[in-house]
Amino acid sequence: MNVSIITINLNNVSGLERTLDSVARITSGRFEHIIIDGQSTDGSVELLKNYSNHTIRWQSEPDSGIYEAMNKGIRMASGRYLLFLNSGDALLATNIIENFEDFFKTEADIFYGDLIYKSDDAEKPFSYPEKLSFPFVYEYSLPHPGSFIKRGLFDQLGYYNEKNKYVSDWEFFMNALFLRGVTYEHLNENISVFYLDGFSNDPKIKKKMAEERAEVMNRLFPNLVEDLIKLIADSTLLESNRFRILKELEASGVAKKLNSGWLRLLLRLFRGKSIRQLNK
Repeated sequence: MNVSIITINLNNVSGLERTLDSVARITSGRFEHIIIDGQSTDGSVELLKNYSNHTIRWQSEPDSGIYEAMNKGIRMASGRYLLFLNSGDALLATNIIENFEDFFKTEADIFYGDLIYKSDDAEKPFSYPEKLSFPFVYEYSLPHPGSFIKRGLFDQLGYYNEKNKYVSDWEFFMNALFLRGVTYEHLNENISVFYLDGFSNDPKIKKKMAEERAEVMNRLFPNLVEDLIKLIADSTLLESNRFRILKELEASGVAKKLNSGWLRLLLRLFRGKSIRQLNK
């Protein structure tokens, strides 16, 4: 079997139905669908019972959080590659398995495609690069609903860290890509629709995610943290719109002279002042 699709769910019956329907439309038989439910009370279990005629396996019992649930799915999986399509997200293509048969034969450790992010009033495609840099993965990670991860990789590197509440998939990719040097390939196709629910926009959750990321960085890269943070900051600056504008101005002789003049003037005006003082 090529692929195990793993879905975790807790009291999200409408999202679960959307995910189940998208997977049920897959035309290939070379996959299995595993659903790990956290003992929902909103009708999710009844929905799963009605899907018993499809090729799915499911269980419903309490767990400590999303990463224990994902680890349960890994242990149940028999596919060579795992795709984590959580409750609410949806696959785009019915022939998703056949599309990548040749890729799976190359035996790369991770295949990752692109996503469409969807909210109530908009949707936006997001394309991932062919080559993964440290700053990019630090900032964006890889899309778990668009990444096929070799099952054996979890046995080699360890399962998701259940001590974290929010960033263990990010931790897994940082470890796999930049400490273990696993092989990867980009699939130039939109794999899934990722539905935004405002979860990551909660300031309290953002703060907790930042704290967990800092702990992971200090544990994985204890002697390199300061240098890596500087590298990320420099990379962010180089990718900013302001820096792109400066590069375009530098390409024009006249604009370059005007730009240099303005910059010298600004330096004279604000020499010796900190960013904090300028922001007052």
